[in-house]
Amino acid sequence: MPGQERSASRGYDIIGDIHGCAHTLVRLLDQMGYRKVNGVYEHPRRQAIFIGDIIDRGPRIREALHLVRDMVEHGSARMVMGNHEYNALGYCTRARPGSGKTFLREHNARHDRLIRETLEQFEHYPHEWNEFLEWFYTIPLFIDEPDFRAVHACWDSDLITKFKENQGGACIDDEFLHASAAIESFAGQVMDTLLRGTDLRLPPGVKITGKD
Repeated sequence: MPGQERSASRGYDIIGDIHGCAHTLVRLLDQMGYRKVNGVYEHPRRQAIFIGDIIDRGPRIREALHLVRDMVEHGSARMVMGNHEYNALGYCTRARPGSGKTFLREHNARHDRLIRETLEQFEHYPHEWNEFLEWFYTIPLFIDEPDFRAVHACWDSDLITKFKENQGGACIDDEFLHASAAIESFAGQVMDTLLRGTDLRLPPGVKITGKD
């Protein structure tokens, strides 16, 4: 089939965590031969694959989200969810009565700090932020095709197979988000493994130190 041939021969550009660095992303796309057509970046032969974490930390989070969403909706890019988009959904979603929590992701000092730049940059655009939160639900956790796979942190075939059977696709919904707040649940294990990765013991004498 001609369409299948085009898909199989199309090149992919894998772009990792943007974290609000919209100007750096524009320079990268320019260097890779992407050009703005009707206000949206596209490439004549290739497709960008964003591996999540568009938000938090950087100076132009809102601009980065608009750029990436425009590309995804135009078909010149695809994206899988990162742990920062998932964290934002949990942080901004109220927990259900009787759960003992106010929000799915606790509003503590560390979590407040991680999302602070995002919320501050959307302070005067609350309707846009709510639209992006809704859009996050449409972002798949993974891309699984015969000749191509993508996930933010860790590809776990067993979890992904079971997830597809349960969810009928690659996206989460509100019910799954609420269930994932319990880390020991199936939903919690899916989100923790696919979006944060697995724990590996460091070799003797080696340690990692960091504010997080």
